[in-house]
Amino acid sequence: MKRWAPWLLLVIGMCALVFANRSESPNLLRDTDTVALLNRIREVSDPMSWFKGDWPLQNHFYRPISTLTFEWDHVLEDGSDGGHKSWNAAAYGRTNAVLAILCILLLFWFLREATDVPWLTGTATALFAVWHFGESYLRWAEIGIAWLGPICLLGHLRGGVSKIAPCAFAALGCVFLSSQLLPVEEFGWRIVEWLPGRTASVMTLFALLSLATYSRYVRTSGELMGPAATALDVPATKSTRVLRTEAWPVGLLVLSCIGLLLALGSYEQAVMLPALLFGVWLMFRLRGYRSAWWPHLVFWALLFGYLLLRTQLVPTDVSGYQAQQFRSGPGLWMALGDYLLPGAYSLYSSFYTITAGWLIVLNGSFWSPVFTALANVTTYWKGWSDRQWKWPLIGYLLLSFFAFLPMAWLHPFGHYHYLPSAFRAAFVAVLAVVVLRLVVTAASLPELRAPARRGPAPGSLLRP
Repeated sequence: MKRWAPWLLLVIGMCALVFANRSESPNLLRDTDTVALLNRIREVSDPMSWFKGDWPLQNHFYRPISTLTFEWDHVLEDGSDGGHKSWNAAAYGRTNAVLAILCILLLFWFLREATDVPWLTGTATALFAVWHFGESYLRWAEIGIAWLGPICLLGHLRGGVSKIAPCAFAALGCVFLSSQLLPVEEFGWRIVEWLPGRTASVMTLFALLSLATYSRYVRTSGELMGPAATALDVPATKSTRVLRTEAWPVGLLVLSCIGLLLALGSYEQAVMLPALLFGVWLMFRLRGYRSAWWPHLVFWALLFGYLLLRTQLVPTDVSGYQAQQFRSGPGLWMALGDYLLPGAYSLYSSFYTITAGWLIVLNGSFWSPVFTALANVTTYWKGWSDRQWKWPLIGYLLLSFFAFLPMAWLHPFGHYHYLPSAFRAAFVAVLAVVVLRLVVTAASLPELRAPARRGPAPGSLLRP
């Protein structure tokens, strides 16, 4: 517990800042969607009705769980206006902030179970928390890390030609890391200060609960396979299995399934949660954990049941809102590319400007995204060669990609990136370790070769 206490206190401090930066402005209740949603809730005045059909905006979405949070605020409203309760903006803003704080704490629990590494868990969760309110503060860190690149390039003066490649890799890594300190898309306003955005925060809350409980299930009930035994091992250490002494935690699986169902009832993006749970199982597998695979049949069966229920309760045709939001074309592929290859959009824009004339290549703005894309690819390559961190690096990158996948076909909104950004924060934390190793390699003194010995060592036998 002593290892985790400092990081938990850091995260709690970040949560306090999120709550302190909440909005209580009356403007919270003046958004068009918000007004229509709250008016519909007041008109129907039946919380259980949302389990039987469309949600208040009537645009063919099944979101009874996230709608209940608005019902909760509606019950707690105070004041009067002609004999009717008036809207209390402060109460709605407070609920939005509390939901965001719960998501931050659940991310800490998930990463604690999935990684069992205190500094990685604390760093990633703190970064995710800062994205809620303080992106401007990260600008200075972004500039500072970017300036490490030129400094690393100067390091070859100490080591000569042998240091050029390590310093170049370190410089490119710093450029890549600095570009990742900010989220793919700003979501702080959409989650904390836009009331309909709580559909995404409620879904993220239950999704992280499902992932955290399942991760604990795997970590505490699976067998941890050790390295293969060798001829030099003593007989007492021949076994490659570490047996778990805890009882099979059925309750954790049940809680994970409940979290999955509640997430599905909150927001449609949760359809990717069974795939994310399988990704977590695969990451544990690559670390040597052996656990039962059948729970994933249950997860996918619950998803199938949800889809079947949805077809019975919600119209299956495309609503006007949905038709307006669907998209295809370059924007779709660039949105996906920004998750797998950050900076892909800038690279596309850079080459697109060539149509204006080849003289554009003389401008630094053309080469900047090209250099950024080169830094991305190079850092991925060096990360793949890191035996300890390559699977976490790839794993959290893919988790963020698949969490965002269904939303790429819609016109962009910040809250689409909320759940993906939780995994993205873990990816950035692992990336920082990979880049730090590159910087240490570049900054270290070159190896010194021992001078050649002219004669035999003292005390050695003479050789003919």
